[in-house]
Amino acid sequence: MNRFRKLFSAAVCSLLIFCITLNAAVLVDDTFQDANSQNQALPSSIRIFNGRTATIRTDTVGAVAFSPASTSSEGFWGFFTDGAPVTLGVGDRLAVSTSFSLSGVGASGGTDLRFGVFDSKGTRNTTNLTGGINSPTFADDTGYAARLAGTSGSGNPFTLFHRVAPGANDPLINATTPLPSSEYVEVPATSSTPRQALTDGVEYTLTYQIERLTDTSTRLTVSLVGGTVNLNTTGVETSSTPHTTFDYSGMRTTRQPLPLL
Repeated sequence: MNRFRKLFSAAVCSLLIFCITLNAAVLVDDTFQDANSQNQALPSSIRIFNGRTATIRTDTVGAVAFSPASTSSEGFWGFFTDGAPVTLGVGDRLAVSTSFSLSGVGASGGTDLRFGVFDSKGTRNTTNLTGGINSPTFADDTGYAARLAGTSGSGNPFTLFHRVAPGANDPLINATTPLPSSEYVEVPATSSTPRQALTDGVEYTLTYQIERLTDTSTRLTVSLVGGTVNLNTTGVETSSTPHTTFDYSGMRTTRQPLPLL
């Protein structure tokens, strides 16, 4: 399983590990031991881009920390192929995992965390940006996303989405409910775990798996584990036009963690 270690946070975010696998074959395995998060040399190193120049970025052996300087959202993304995207046939599974810790989580234990796996359609953004994960190059990117739907109350911990392109220049801004536009379609989902609050300084591992069951059925599974937290949500999309190609993953978080309803 690919490992990609990084740190990212809500007020401060630290990415520790990032793993990407296709049917158990490693696409990326970066434990960040070179203390360089901006080096692309697959499969041992993946470059992580971020969306705001004011964000303080600190590389150390085994991690990279991001400290956003504004109250706006910040985004991170990295490409796990150097050329053509990964194509999933029936029976194939793509799993993307990242380990991270947070600093600045609100008293409610909530943070607006969104994560997606996409296909850049040949228009890759390979530079750091100034206005978040926001560029016209992202508008036509297709894929699947998830949002941490809440940390208390009833309901699934995560909401799952299918992105319909073209959409917004920020590929994750509309991955929320109630759906603000037709850019995303919510995938019906269930969960065997209740919502739980997040905590500063705990190492969490987020995993998003995309599995093609048939020509028209795709299973999406997202989990978040670490400390006392054990969250999971799964859903099966039935579609005559499923997404089957992917070449990058992205994450979006707010500067200040917010309580999620």
